[in-house]
Amino acid sequence: EDGVDITANSLHPGAILTNIYKPEISGAVPADLLNMLGEYTLKSIQQGAATTCYVALHPQLKGISGEYFSDNNVAEASSLAKDTDLAKKLWDFSMKIIY
Repeated sequence: EDGVDITANSLHPGAILTNIYKPEISGAVPADLLNMLGEYTLKSIQQGAATTCYVALHPQLKGISGEYFSDNNVAEASSLAKDTDLAKKLWDFSMKIIY
């Protein structure tokens, strides 16, 4: 439509240290060890949210559409993300479960 200013981008927030996996793995690995390792290898929740906030709100990205972002930068999407046949299969599957 004329006058509509809509953009669509995708992003990867990164691996974020949250408690989402704790119920599944707490019996196998002590939680303290997981937290210690995670502090050095994973992003904090704030760091993980940074790219989402950047892509959604930064004035420099006004009008930018169709890009993939990682760590607040335009990044190269994987070959699977660029596979149009796979995208169609995902779309068709999604439509089946919605309707």
